[in-house]
Amino acid sequence: MGYKTQNKISWITNEGPSTPKNKDWVWGAIILGLAVSFSSFFFGNMLLGIFILVATTTLIIHGAKDGHQIETIVLPAGIKIDKQFFPYENIHSFYIREDEKKDKTVLSIHTNGVLVPFITVNIEGVNPDVIREYLLDFLEERYHEKGISDKVSDYFDL
Repeated sequence: MGYKTQNKISWITNEGPSTPKNKDWVWGAIILGLAVSFSSFFFGNMLLGIFILVATTTLIIHGAKDGHQIETIVLPAGIKIDKQFFPYENIHSFYIREDEKKDKTVLSIHTNGVLVPFITVNIEGVNPDVIREYLLDFLEERYHEKGISDKVSDYFDL
């Protein structure tokens, strides 16, 4: 449920899509990970084999957990996403993108961040046009391409 007052717009959303993984998915990941890992061991590449085992374990653990709830607040001084605050001075632009395939709307902000310059957050319970009008008082709206992480997560349905 989203809330709008004169000074802020806020909403709570999930960290990411929560797609339930069944036992077949887990067994498929285990079998594939073990096969690739043992192949690496067989051909003498121990480091790659260990890396594949760790990556497979991480994938299974990450796939099994549900995302936590994130509160997003758009304020006159900046945007607060969960526990991190982004002042407007550190944001270049924003873009509100509608994804018809997944039936969701996301807010993308372009920040001064070096490692993660684009941050996206799902919009739920608030009219995206209200957010757009509010942010246009502080920021420029520019088209943002989907990042490589968004494309990978779309491809694997994560």
